[in-house]
Amino acid sequence: MNEWDVIVIGAGAAGLFCAIEAGKRGRRVLVIEHADRVGKKIAISGGGRCNFTNTGTSPDNFVSRNPHFCKSALARYTPADFISLVEKHGIAYLERTSRSKRKTSATRKSRSSARLRRAYLLTRP
Repeated sequence: MNEWDVIVIGAGAAGLFCAIEAGKRGRRVLVIEHADRVGKKIAISGGGRCNFTNTGTSPDNFVSRNPHFCKSALARYTPADFISLVEKHGIAYLERTSRSKRKTSATRKSRSSARLRRAYLLTRP
């Protein structure tokens, strides 16, 4: 029987990121996904263009019983951190509108997102 340190339910953006970070910390990770492929919802975000971050995000955009939680989470991993990861793997991107500050794959194809996920998984320390 297998033993896991972490079981992540859902292989969407948050689930994959959680699994990757746990793996980087030496944890044995199992990801459970009901869709026919990992990251399927990421691929369809933004009408298939793959919205991957929003530089206009602030704590004011969130509602929570603990209003300080999102402040902590946003400070620990910023949109700029994720953009650096995208740039590190040579994936071109666009800012969709100046008002929303959403970033999408420049190719307007979700394959770039899949390439980023694979590259990040394969290059983690």
